[in-house]
Amino acid sequence: MIENSKYRLWGGILLLGTSLWGCGIKKVTVQKTPKISVVYTDNIQGFLSGHPAYAKPWIVFSAQNDMPVYASSKAVSADKKSQFLEPLVVLKKKDGRLKIAKYETGSIVDYKLDKELAQPIGWINEKDVLLWTASLSNEYNGFSIKGVLGIHDKSVIADSERFIENDSILVYTDPSLLHKTAFKLPMSSIVYLYKYTADKKRVLIGGQSRIEVDNPESKPYGWIDTRMLGIWGERTALRMKSTAEINAPQIGVETQGQLPGFFTPISSSSRIDKQDIGSIFPLFYHKKTDHFDLRYFDHQLDYSENLVYNVTGKPLTQPVYQSIVKNNKKLNLIFIVDGSNESKAHLPLLKAMFQGINPPTYFDEVTYSTLFYRVNKVNKSFYDQYRCDFDAWNKTFSDPLQMHASAEPLVSLVDCMEDVSQLLDCKYNNLIVILGQDISTQDQEQKTEIIQQIVAAHGRLIFYQVNANYNDRYNDFVLFGEEIIKASADQLVPYKKQRLIFNQDVVEGNSFDLSQGDQGLYQLEYPKQSMHQGAVIFPKKGEENKPLLLQTTFERMMHDIALDNQKIDSTLTAAFQSRLGVGRTKIKSAYLPLFQQEQTYVPTNLAQQLVNYPYTFLHPGILKKEEIEDYDQLEYGVLLNEEEVEQLRNYYISVYDHVFKTKNLSNKNMIRNYVKATRENLLPPIKLPKTFLYNNPLFISFFQKTGLYQTTIDSLSHLPLKSWKKERVMNQKILKDFFINFKIKAEKINEHKGDQNVHLQQHQSSFYWFNQAFIPALDFSSKKTQEQSFDGFPIELEKTEIQDIRSESSAKHAREYLERVKRGMP
Repeated sequence: MIENSKYRLWGGILLLGTSLWGCGIKKVTVQKTPKISVVYTDNIQGFLSGHPAYAKPWIVFSAQNDMPVYASSKAVSADKKSQFLEPLVVLKKKDGRLKIAKYETGSIVDYKLDKELAQPIGWINEKDVLLWTASLSNEYNGFSIKGVLGIHDKSVIADSERFIENDSILVYTDPSLLHKTAFKLPMSSIVYLYKYTADKKRVLIGGQSRIEVDNPESKPYGWIDTRMLGIWGERTALRMKSTAEINAPQIGVETQGQLPGFFTPISSSSRIDKQDIGSIFPLFYHKKTDHFDLRYFDHQLDYSENLVYNVTGKPLTQPVYQSIVKNNKKLNLIFIVDGSNESKAHLPLLKAMFQGINPPTYFDEVTYSTLFYRVNKVNKSFYDQYRCDFDAWNKTFSDPLQMHASAEPLVSLVDCMEDVSQLLDCKYNNLIVILGQDISTQDQEQKTEIIQQIVAAHGRLIFYQVNANYNDRYNDFVLFGEEIIKASADQLVPYKKQRLIFNQDVVEGNSFDLSQGDQGLYQLEYPKQSMHQGAVIFPKKGEENKPLLLQTTFERMMHDIALDNQKIDSTLTAAFQSRLGVGRTKIKSAYLPLFQQEQTYVPTNLAQQLVNYPYTFLHPGILKKEEIEDYDQLEYGVLLNEEEVEQLRNYYISVYDHVFKTKNLSNKNMIRNYVKATRENLLPPIKLPKTFLYNNPLFISFFQKTGLYQTTIDSLSHLPLKSWKKERVMNQKILKDFFINFKIKAEKINEHKGDQNVHLQQHQSSFYWFNQAFIPALDFSSKKTQEQSFDGFPIELEKTEIQDIRSESSAKHAREYLERVKRGMP
């Protein structure tokens, strides 16, 4: 019995072993990804393949539609096909071909694939597939190469139908550019490069820097002609700060064929009105020529000679149209207030109305002004507020209540209107509210001058009578308002006609709508009987006026102005986007050497498609600075995508964790752990030698690692990193705080990602601009708090002692820094 049990036991063990062995052979080994290497080169640099830094199961993607799949490694004709961007698992490599199986999510475990799932599809040519999941990167620092879609060759202009359709760039599923994708990409889109054809005339691009293996269609990918691609760079760039200074930094080109040094400015910090992708200028390193190349966005077409005719028969040019559309969105609200005691008493009732003002969102800039009349000049200059924001302006209605009785001579209404005409730009929308109760004889006698001032400001008027009695002067206020509004509206008709191109939009004359007279409101009958807006609001005799009526009239008039402007905008825009409105489009003179055409004007079809784009290509430029102080108007930083932001943040956290993982925070240990963290987190396949890190200042390896460029370098930062090991050179407390700053900056990155000056939306992609404020820096304030002596950092004193050469020294350091970075790059 026992003997039989033993046999049954051994039999069971043998059966189990056989079963396990049988299960084991139902696994197929998946090939590992190759090492990263340089796969493409051009005149500027080499491009690294997009393989991972450490080996993973090798997954490739079909790089074309209907990619041929062969039955064997030697087969000549294909018996199957694979669709564009289909993920495939590599099982074997032989003679330039790959044996592949279909990829299924979660099917690969420890480089093994279930045999049932590993039924080979067949063999494919290596050249027909994308061999990696990440985009191409720079061979010197491992940063992803960013490209820009646009017109980068003159042949595109003459044959644009092959490249552009419905104002977007055509993308294809095959390198022969025969099969279009379901999507197109806008001009100036930032893309990533994945694969070139052998002749480098076609390139596979993508909307993000890494393909999601389980969802490759989540972002746009496809082939384009390289004539539609410009290389933006990797991440390092400078940004111009907006400034009104005349001698501001400029970026431009040196025109070929001119005398040496002939500079054509393209962009200037004084012209920047918004912080978009066009205000960021990438710095691109040329290793062969050993210099940095600055690049900028621009539009190579000149639309300025285009014109249409207004209803007066005069030409309305494209620059004037652009000015009209831009200025239509500027609104100035001006309140002219009677400063006499009777009117002042009514102001508290208007505060609630004022705080409820809500201009239409159509206006992108709204300013508020308050001017007083019937006050002495001392009071007037003290209480007047000119072109301020709402918060500052709203407070002014409390202060005037404290004004003492005005002494003679008083400021008249015509004096106030003269100030208004000088204050306002007639190209903007100027809505003027005159708050008073009666009209003086002097103002009546100067009615003509008041009308001239209103016409000069192109103002729309509301006369608001705060109270009324049976005195003729109160009745005269209403009549005076009607006459001023109608006379000024009549004189403004010719100016309005200059902006109209259709006769059906013209209304001759200006008539008042008196239907609401019993409610205390007379207004121009806009838009049926008047092309202008204006109103007189008055109470019944012996009563005070109702602020609610002023509020509703005021808001309706702002709404009418917005609707009127929107109609003008859309009408003119349609005209200047029509074939007639773009027929005189030329190449900008600065770019004639690059895009010279046989015809004077570019094809109308192309001009129509590009008219709405602010940028259509990327071009190398020159930075021109007048003074050393111009460095203050330039902001250096990095432009990162979501993945790159996480890389930067993770590097900061890694440095902090490495440095503070030991309790012995000596300078030597902190520096050694920093070097270890930096070498462990490198993007390129070649690790930085320790000697490179120790023998150079930290900011050089930091630039090599992050792309962040530190322009203001103090004396300690210029020392080699190995010098920081010595506590007599680098104070231990300062060094500890420096490495703590890595964690602080990592948190700051997360906190500020959504800031308006950090987050940039470029078409459908998000980018983030991180400047020098996100660079960990030595903080000497903590040392100065701890000790009153300066023994810890004697070299640093030269910055505070030599104030007059600080800017010059900073500029010199910046130049030396660039030279060292270029020499030190491995």
